[in-house]
Amino acid sequence: MSAKAGDAIRIDWSNVAARPSHLPDDLAANLEAMIADGTLAKGARIPGERELAASMGVSRASVRSALRDLELKGLVDRRPGRGTIITNSERLREAGSLLGSLDSGQRDVLEVMDLRATIEPPIAARAAARATAADIRRLRAILGVAENTTAVKDVARLDEDFHRQISRATHNPLLERLLETTTTWMGPSRRTTVQTRRRVAASLAAHREVVEAIAAHDPDAAAAAMARHIQQVNAVLADAANLPGNVGPARVSARRSGAVRR
Repeated sequence: MSAKAGDAIRIDWSNVAARPSHLPDDLAANLEAMIADGTLAKGARIPGERELAASMGVSRASVRSALRDLELKGLVDRRPGRGTIITNSERLREAGSLLGSLDSGQRDVLEVMDLRATIEPPIAARAAARATAADIRRLRAILGVAENTTAVKDVARLDEDFHRQISRATHNPLLERLLETTTTWMGPSRRTTVQTRRRVAASLAAHREVVEAIAAHDPDAAAAAMARHIQQVNAVLADAANLPGNVGPARVSARRSGAVRR
């Protein structure tokens, strides 16, 4: 029996728990399935961590991890004193329909765009908080070369250099390695076939905004500038990859975090 919005949910939660070795993942998957099939309807409130853990016979840590996973996916809203509310049961059906209609190349672009939207704004924010004068000079130098480059074939390399330098300005070797590792995955977002003069000009303007925010040591402005940049790029890539206009990656990514890159 499906729960209606605002109703207290009467469910045998002990049936939701699964393999002990993968509890958080399994709990999240099982709850997600209940959201997808309507057992947990939009607006319904599920029990608190303590009650849910006791009902399932698992630890509160496992319940907390599972709920956090659902929250990151935008499926639930968790607030102190109010509990956990199902917020978007339709999203699962939309996502399943979208991914099922895409070929492997389109899915690759979607995943790359989602990755960039996830990691790059926070990296830019940390660079703004930690960049030295030397870091800022290097960013300005790369940007200066890019602004005077006419060969499209050099655009992708300079773009990589620019974003790589931002990661270095965080002075966190792990973030540097993360961006370095994912650079090859980001290839689809730098294809020369979508490097039009208009896109390059827009990208350079966005890079300039990011640099100025980092130079001003303004983390919020740097993250916002990078987010706008990536959102613009995602729109271009969605068109180039012939993704569905109403639910394409640019819209999906923007709904999640409002981020993109060139």
